Amino acid sequence: MRTFKHFPKDEICLLCGTNEDKECILIPIDRTSDGSICEAIPVHAECARKGDLRYNSGANIFYKVGVPCKERVAEIAELNRKNQKNKARIHKINSELGKKSSVNKKRRVS
Repeated sequence: MRTFKHFPKDEICLLCGTNEDKECILIPIDRTSDGSICEAIPVHAECARKGDLRYNSGANIFYKVGVPCKERVAEIAELNRKNQKNKARIHKINSELGKKSSVNKKRRVS
């Protein structure tokens, strides 16, 4: 795939949301081909290297063909670890609140 040294100044990379002047590639837009020419969306080459990307103009989405990139898998695993820690914290807090509320109830009854 051909790369370009500079990112277009009037465009934004739809994958990272920036306009950094980095190497870029053009992602073909579905159903815009006219022989050997088609419309395309510029994205940073670094962003696109994470998989085989396409842009669907009707749905206004990028989609990737293939398996998730290693970075995304690692990110999802980290979010799952944080979620488990948060669940443990919530359980601990609820347990402590339950003990305190039962103590308070006993004091009120006495």
